[in-house]
Amino acid sequence: MGEEFDKGELIVRRGQMIDRIAVFLLASAGIGRIRTVCRVNAAVITTGSELDDPHGALRKGHIYNGLGHAISHALRDRGAEPLYVLHCEDDADDIADTIQGISGDVDIIITTGGVSVGEKDLLPQAMEKLGAKVLFHGTYIQPGTPTMGAFYDKPILSLSGNPFAALANLDYYFPYIMAKLTGYEGHLTQVKTAVLSSGYDKVNRLRRLIRAKYENGRVYLPTKGHHSSVLGDLRYCNCYIDLDADTAVKIGDTVRIRMM
Repeated sequence: MGEEFDKGELIVRRGQMIDRIAVFLLASAGIGRIRTVCRVNAAVITTGSELDDPHGALRKGHIYNGLGHAISHALRDRGAEPLYVLHCEDDADDIADTIQGISGDVDIIITTGGVSVGEKDLLPQAMEKLGAKVLFHGTYIQPGTPTMGAFYDKPILSLSGNPFAALANLDYYFPYIMAKLTGYEGHLTQVKTAVLSSGYDKVNRLRRLIRAKYENGRVYLPTKGHHSSVLGDLRYCNCYIDLDADTAVKIGDTVRIRMM
């Protein structure tokens, strides 16, 4: 008697994830029902007339749309449920209508592409058509400086169409959104320091997220490329080096890292 908990002891607290141990303790105390926060439902909308569905034929001059599927799996890995994975052509009306049509079913909308300043970057125009409140457009983080945040009944996070830029910025912003929506701080990214074991000669004008691998207190760069359009080499990585603007680093320096 009293081995698991005593009378009056707090066994599950607000903001705690209900895992197998919490379920055991609740059930052992005779508590069969509690108030919880529902799983976050999300929508992913990729944009760009150059993108083809991986299930179909690839048209000349087009590329397969791998990013939408990568984003949806990333959301699921972080505890959200992607109810929609949709695609829009380069058409502001189509984008706005799609967002309007699904906004009532989800808690957050993630879009990719169309946020820069080119002729076909139509997300700002779509936000204007919706009457959405743009919270920010443009950041001081590379890659993904055109990233945009807006609110249209639900938060909308609009990412770059470049694959690495999109995923890096999703990894940066989405944990904060999840923590806010659920009240569970366990969604927040683990940030720590590590000793740099690879050379990185570039001094960046803006804050930079650099793909990297962390092991036993040290961090190194498993790839020489740092192109925002390349995503596949992330399979060798488990963190980002979060490097401040105008900062030069060398092997042996201590750097800040954000775990993926």
